[in-house]
Amino acid sequence: MSIGYYLVLMLLYPLSVLPDPVKWQFSRLIGFVLAHVVRYRRSVITTNLRNAFPEKDTAWLHRLMVDYYRHMGILFMEVIGQLSFSEAYFERHVKITNLQLLKDLHDSGRSVIVVMGHHGNWELAALLLAQSTPFESYAIYKPLSSQVADRLFAKLRSRFRAGLVKMRDTSRHMLATRDRQQAVLFVSDQTPLKSEASFWTTFLHQDTPVYLGAEKMAKKMNLPVVFLDMRRVKPGYYDVTFSLITDQPGETTTHEITERHTAMLEESIRQQPETWLWSHRRWKHKRSEKDVSHG
Repeated sequence: MSIGYYLVLMLLYPLSVLPDPVKWQFSRLIGFVLAHVVRYRRSVITTNLRNAFPEKDTAWLHRLMVDYYRHMGILFMEVIGQLSFSEAYFERHVKITNLQLLKDLHDSGRSVIVVMGHHGNWELAALLLAQSTPFESYAIYKPLSSQVADRLFAKLRSRFRAGLVKMRDTSRHMLATRDRQQAVLFVSDQTPLKSEASFWTTFLHQDTPVYLGAEKMAKKMNLPVVFLDMRRVKPGYYDVTFSLITDQPGETTTHEITERHTAMLEESIRQQPETWLWSHRRWKHKRSEKDVSHG
């Protein structure tokens, strides 16, 4: 594993230090190859787009698919760039709205749960929290099946004092570190295992199972929940907005937090649809009568 990991680093690091104009030209080539040579998950993308936007015509859906492949090329180069960029990157490339919200929560002595989706560059989010907020920053993640890829992404995600917590260790980590103020990032639109799909809601016109982990942890530990909205302005540049979902989770109804952050993500996707992860098999599970419905 070590040899493969270091070989991958040797191949990727030179790409990470390319000048931006060259990097974005290279991203166009990657997008073209994915779309027209590899035809990466084209059937999955086509089905997802058609079901999510039933009101749109074929031409609109095709343009969105083309834009999505371009996004994938840009995202690849942005993520590889995380191997080498400095902390100064955030000041130049990321404009943050409502950062004071997190500072005020920190000043009140509380930790916070931050939720977002696979929208924009989610790989940047934990680093942004670690570099731009006074909290310790941790991202909840699912280990990848490839040991080389898992080690590479662990390196990318843990720069600038950002920490990683495996999904299965979330409760144990938060209970063990309850005396430390931290921002814990949940990427909320992953697909649960069928056995874990206990809550379903309507998301992009479709019955969708949603993890309840962020809501359960917020209520268990009385933690505020904040939504992170990330929109790309141009390659390598983002607008990030923090919005409070609740600072009193115990006063919310069952599933209210989950419904709210899911609705906020859907609105964000509708505003910039090409930067969501359409190649993910988000709707591979179908709801049965015994599944808990929304409402």
